[in-house]
Amino acid sequence: MRLHPADVAKEIKTYYFFESFSEDLLLQVSTMMTNVSFKKGTFILRQGQPNQSLFFLRSGKVEILLSGEIVAELDGAGDVFGEMSVISENPATTSVRAADDVECFVVKVEDFNYVHPKDKDHFDSLLYRIYSSILVERLIKTNEKARLFEIANRELQR
Repeated sequence: MRLHPADVAKEIKTYYFFESFSEDLLLQVSTMMTNVSFKKGTFILRQGQPNQSLFFLRSGKVEILLSGEIVAELDGAGDVFGEMSVISENPATTSVRAADDVECFVVKVEDFNYVHPKDKDHFDSLLYRIYSSILVERLIKTNEKARLFEIANRELQR
């Protein structure tokens, strides 16, 4: 079922990624989004494969796998994935698998080229600021996991 862009905009404005977007930018982005469903167990992204889309979780839970090991899970509405390969323009660094039946909004990065020229610089600035925030948040979580690993490793060596 195709959602009306106004309905998409109403939903995505509650997502962290879009909280600083104006109503006009939200409507522009909402016209680029496709609602996609994935069955439990489906790989949405595969490590090493090209990806040029951002995925925004609407419902369900996904597992992030690195070399076959689950390293994280996302289950919040608006959680974003696929951003690493979009930013770096490299293949996906992890796989993403649907842990439940999942619904996502998907936007192809090439569609960002269709943002109205009057909004383009502001839009690009917002994107990079948001990407930075997401990456910093993920780095903080990774550092905490590394800290806990080091503590466990020291305990095992005793």
